[in-house]
Amino acid sequence: MVTASARAAPPPVTSVTPAADDASARFLGFIDSVAAPVQQPLMCTPTAKKKKKVALPLASPRRSGRLANKKRARSLADGAEAIQELIARVCGILAPTATFDDAAKAAYQQLFINAPLAASAIHALEALVKQKNVNIFNWNPRGLNSKVRRDAVRDLIRDTHASIVCLQETKLDVVDDAIISATLGPNFIANYAFLPAIGTSGGMILSVSDAFFTLSDVHVSANTLSASITMLSEGTSWSITCVYGPQSESDKLLFIEELKGLKSIIQDAWLLLGDFNLITKASDKNNLNINRRLIGKFRAARDFLVLKDMRMDGRRFTWSNAQADPVLTKIDHVFCTTDWDALFLDAYLQAITSACSDHVPLLLQGSVSSPRKHSFKFEEFWFRMQGFKETVTDAWNKDILATDPIRRVHIKLARTAKALKRWQRQSIGDLRMQLATAKEIILRMDQAEEARPLSDEERALRRQLKCSYLGLLSIQKIKLRQRSRLTWIRLGDANTKFFHVRANGRRRKVHIQSLVSAAGTAITAKDKEETEIFPVRCADIDLVDILADFPAKLASFPGKYLGLPLHFRRLWKVDLQPLIDKIAGKLPGWIGKNLARPGRVILAKTVLMATGIYHATIILLPKWARDRINKIARTFVWVGEEGEHAA
Repeated sequence: MVTASARAAPPPVTSVTPAADDASARFLGFIDSVAAPVQQPLMCTPTAKKKKKVALPLASPRRSGRLANKKRARSLADGAEAIQELIARVCGILAPTATFDDAAKAAYQQLFINAPLAASAIHALEALVKQKNVNIFNWNPRGLNSKVRRDAVRDLIRDTHASIVCLQETKLDVVDDAIISATLGPNFIANYAFLPAIGTSGGMILSVSDAFFTLSDVHVSANTLSASITMLSEGTSWSITCVYGPQSESDKLLFIEELKGLKSIIQDAWLLLGDFNLITKASDKNNLNINRRLIGKFRAARDFLVLKDMRMDGRRFTWSNAQADPVLTKIDHVFCTTDWDALFLDAYLQAITSACSDHVPLLLQGSVSSPRKHSFKFEEFWFRMQGFKETVTDAWNKDILATDPIRRVHIKLARTAKALKRWQRQSIGDLRMQLATAKEIILRMDQAEEARPLSDEERALRRQLKCSYLGLLSIQKIKLRQRSRLTWIRLGDANTKFFHVRANGRRRKVHIQSLVSAAGTAITAKDKEETEIFPVRCADIDLVDILADFPAKLASFPGKYLGLPLHFRRLWKVDLQPLIDKIAGKLPGWIGKNLARPGRVILAKTVLMATGIYHATIILLPKWARDRINKIARTFVWVGEEGEHAA
């Protein structure tokens, strides 16, 4: 194994400052605006330009292909010029207030020609492109001891542009540079680690591209392969662990304890992935042959490590025995901590296709850009701001010429939304910028106090800034509370990390990554089918002909109706296990240790116990199920997690 050394980060880029008098005047004006009360704008916001109304032509304009191509070329040229202006400002050859005129364009053209770029300019240019090359490829290829399988892995890595590769069950007792080059590519030779196979079973490879990362602090155990990954462009480091779980039940119990032992050697930002040969809930398998004891043990270990399961799009299961009556399971998992999730807010996990293994390859992309139109969002804290009611009243009571009632309501709502957006921009401004500005000025005042006594005006300014900062924090808490849908938490609750986790989880859950339909109907990549038909005594009926034009699928018992298990016989323990899984599955996303005990009590009452009560209104829950639900809720309230034997 070869490990590359970390690269030293170059010094930050310097920029050209305007004249001293103009800077002082603008700074004093900026200080006065920041010191204003919360309900007033803390920063000067440019007034929106009023759009000139243009009468619509009576006839459609003549369309010319030549003019369209000319317009398209002009837009492309404008975009290229904007990029050139950005690079010129970052590299310091264009002042922040200067225009990108012909002289600046000529200087930009000579920037890369006259001499090599300075280290500060290189660092600034690298910062323009964020770390969007974290493409993690995870797969169990069922052996790499044949050239065909190595070629298959190489093709998938090339197609997915993977920069981090985790492979399980390689069946290789020795891994050298030649194997890495033939299987992964030449970019992975400098940074890789491996776990040798025992005979013809086991073995793992963990490798990163030397163009983006370095690999260090490798730790190997019986079934895990851990290391630290440092991103060269940012210098950020996080831990990754690749696992391959055993087959027998006794070895699986030892494997779970082995996972718990990793907590002392990994960083706060941690990614755990691989072939676990374990499921976390009953729905991870397509039949009722499950080991409830192992499910509880594995889930307790996940909660002990404070990990959450990343949602996978594209497939429900990751392994199949490919028989006539197949057994399907989800035994390949990707878990992460909240700190790793905060590093990659747009991380997206999907299943891809392969024809040479019974396991599904997984691709985890660290950043998936999804351009969104800035739609209107009503903020709850607007009720507490001065001028809100007046703005709504003025916009709603404007005269309307339309006579159709629906059209009138639509116009009123559109006018009100536009007026509220304008009012927010002028009266509130950018909360993040104002918070950062207030913190920066307070910090500078504190540093000045250590060198000299502050004047009365400076002390008054610092007090005013601290009051404004607290008011802005209160507004931000209300926004996070609304985003996370946790309306039961008080507005003054300081669990901002918990709020961010919930808000990010909701955004990722509701985001649709793709629209795929042959008939033009918009469906998600998960391709859900909500309608099911359960035939009862239909042996002599041709259901296929009857349901030819009905968008539903045939199902068999046991099934679900309104979330409740449905069966013609008495429910067994395995039929009620999804209820236990659903209640226990709420806990990893909540991160109970980030909540105070009163908040955990409210969650236990309104969610955990309410779920069980909903089932109990229709189904007579047996005593063991009631005890399990009570134990999960009780352990969450007092400990903050599920507990080893709760489920």
